[in-house]
Amino acid sequence: RMVKTAPEIELMRVAGHNNEAAAMAAMRRMAPGLRFADFEGLFRQECADRGSTMSSIILGMPGGMTPDETTVRGKPYIVDAVSTFGEYSGDFARTLVFGEPTREILARAKANRLAREAVFEIVKPGVAFSKLRDVAFDTMVKAGIPAQLVFVTPHSVGLSHTDQPYRLAGIDEAPLQHVLEENMVLTIDLPYIEVGWGSGHNEDLFRVTRTGYEALNPESDPLVVV
Repeated sequence: RMVKTAPEIELMRVAGHNNEAAAMAAMRRMAPGLRFADFEGLFRQECADRGSTMSSIILGMPGGMTPDETTVRGKPYIVDAVSTFGEYSGDFARTLVFGEPTREILARAKANRLAREAVFEIVKPGVAFSKLRDVAFDTMVKAGIPAQLVFVTPHSVGLSHTDQPYRLAGIDEAPLQHVLEENMVLTIDLPYIEVGWGSGHNEDLFRVTRTGYEALNPESDPLVVV
């Protein structure tokens, strides 16, 4: 169910906190020259140390692995982390860069932050998922990220990473028009992907309240510099 009960919300608070903490700890332990498998192992360990179980991890491009054999200095990487606590999912994403970020990386991280702020300003019961998507997309493009690089996806989170109903045509072809209700838990994916240059992301787990939202992980800067 998309609207969560009080016990479910308590589990998701822990799941969201643990997932963010594990992802941030794993990122801080990374360095140039390491493989995707190294990062996957670090995240799995950090989840286990907190009583959670890793579900999936992305470092770089969708599908999990970086486009390079090992991580390199100066390139931005999507980090999209999912783990469970008590079978309920946490979902969290940031942009990871090794070394001093370029002006373009900083500008795109700012666009991520502005998009997050813009959608969180309008989160409340009665707002359509499509409205969240349109506001975030327009904000990122106006902030300077080319439209063809931006992908915005609001989705409900719970016992599954994406637990909202879809038409049989598939999640990309025919999503249902869902509307926010109090005690829904969801995230809004805000990635940009430029093959050959790099990728970035911002995603935070939150609960819809009567008048706005409750963050279920810290709303830290979209850019993590190691």
